[in-house]
Amino acid sequence: MNEATFRDHVNRLKEAVRGQDVAARIGLHGRGNRFFCPVCQPGGGKTPDLDVFDQGFKCYKCGKTGDIIDLAVMAGGMSKADAIGYIEQLAGVKRPTGREKSRGHSSDQPKIGRPGASHATVFHDKTEKPADPPSPPASDLYDAFLSTVCQPIMGTSGAEYLAARGIDAETADRVGVRFCPDPSGLWKLADREVVKTAGLASLYIFQVNGLPFLVFPYIRQGRPVFIKTRCLLTKDEADQLKVPRFLNTSAVIPCLWNHDAIADADQVLICEGEIDALTAIQAGQAAVGVPGWAAFKDEWTRDFRGKDVILVMDADDAGRKGTLDIVRRFQRAGLPAPRQMKLAEGMDLNDFYLAHKGTI
Repeated sequence: MNEATFRDHVNRLKEAVRGQDVAARIGLHGRGNRFFCPVCQPGGGKTPDLDVFDQGFKCYKCGKTGDIIDLAVMAGGMSKADAIGYIEQLAGVKRPTGREKSRGHSSDQPKIGRPGASHATVFHDKTEKPADPPSPPASDLYDAFLSTVCQPIMGTSGAEYLAARGIDAETADRVGVRFCPDPSGLWKLADREVVKTAGLASLYIFQVNGLPFLVFPYIRQGRPVFIKTRCLLTKDEADQLKVPRFLNTSAVIPCLWNHDAIADADQVLICEGEIDALTAIQAGQAAVGVPGWAAFKDEWTRDFRGKDVILVMDADDAGRKGTLDIVRRFQRAGLPAPRQMKLAEGMDLNDFYLAHKGTI
């Protein structure tokens, strides 16, 4: 297509999608229209400083600003071409062909995400296939990292951390949770560009600060497709050291934590975060974890077809907003609304489990 047609197409894309929808789909966390900036607040913080509005964004902490395509580039780790492809899929707007002088249509769409990272898909109908696991080097490197740099959690300070929350190391080990005392061995597994492309370079922050951490691999179709990590510091300790408590491999989350458990379960709990999902598993339930309700994707609903689904979000304003959002996604997919487990104000599932002496 010529330059004028393409420019017109890009402007139409910017008008077709709200910035808040882009931020939520990519997996940014926050409150209302404010999100934690992936540039200056990658580990969160007290106040989300990234203001996302209909046509763009502005961070009041680091000053980053731009339109919704720039937002996809910044938050999703995409090239500009891939970001345009992402917005095309999100908006359901096809690209004009090169032969058409007016707004035409093309079935060609660029792949989403950076090389080696998982790709997000946008749910359009009930026959759409789930996203494939990332191709090498990402999954292969994740496998190598989990098997050689990480170790089983039993007998580690990570096991003590979970024990304080009523979770046995054996349970955590069974669902793939690992412990990493020192990630420096990561750099021996591949060259730096491959490590960076796979999204594991962020772990250098924990390495230079001497911080061991828990590792939560996200497994899809038997392969690791995303990795989330959690150091053992309290929020106050992390704030004092000015380090994040959580790091992950990319902003695009391809599946729920423990996603493959859905297939063989009759009843499934959807929990807010990995620790709450682990808590449910400890109590004998089949459970998956949402890494922040805004990360939930429409296409995941199809995997719950025919299941008894119980939604357990934190009992706070954000949790209630997330509950409403996920319920609506199920209803749009033609599925029954999940049942909801009510918690006392301010509680999460782990709080409830500890308060009721190991029962749910």
